[in-house]
Amino acid sequence: WGSSWSLVCDLLLSNHQYLHAQTYLSLLPSSYHGDRLYQFYLAHSLLLSDPDKSCDLFIGAVAMGMNEELYTYCHDNDDDGSCDPLLVYYRKVISLMEQVSSPPDHVIRIVVDALKLVNDSVLQSLLFKLQIQLNRYEAAYDAMVTITDNSSRMDCLRHFVAVLIDKHEWARLCGFPFSGMEDEVEDVIESRARSLDMTSTHSCYDLLYSYHVSHSNYRKGTVVNVICVNLRAQL
Repeated sequence: WGSSWSLVCDLLLSNHQYLHAQTYLSLLPSSYHGDRLYQFYLAHSLLLSDPDKSCDLFIGAVAMGMNEELYTYCHDNDDDGSCDPLLVYYRKVISLMEQVSSPPDHVIRIVVDALKLVNDSVLQSLLFKLQIQLNRYEAAYDAMVTITDNSSRMDCLRHFVAVLIDKHEWARLCGFPFSGMEDEVEDVIESRARSLDMTSTHSCYDLLYSYHVSHSNYRKGTVVNVICVNLRAQL
């Protein structure tokens, strides 16, 4: 079979012939089955038909350790070689999953496994986005606070606060500690309050007041309350 087997797999998978790829792989001698690249190809071919097994295989392939063959297949032509090989691998896997619109839970499984081995703010941000997409606010918060890049963490924080405001999850929002990020949260809520109609039954100024009180900042809470009363008196 030589090296031609991988070329055949590439051709089949690049043309979305997943079932044919599975059949072809099953015909290869059993000596190939423990090969990392074989495991990768099989995982790719099963993304749609058996996503759980696909995830198992993707994780298992790299658990055996990266080798040059697998790295060469996964690395991007624009990569200058400075990127961690494990990060190259997981980015390739996630890219393949995104191409077939894999369920968020399966992508989360791969991202979580990747973050056990590499420290990458892009993957950390992706984990946050997937969790909040599923309305798992506590998990999204936990993912957000672990993002190592400050700029990315602040972007996710603003998105997090905006989503909870829009979903009217105000009590939940006020319950998060936001340690070290209190000012940014206040800015987002205040900006939203200024942009919304004060005649609304639930003004974001009420939320801002509740946020300050829940964090024992009674002085700011009083200031917001006075502003709110004055604005409503002008209506």
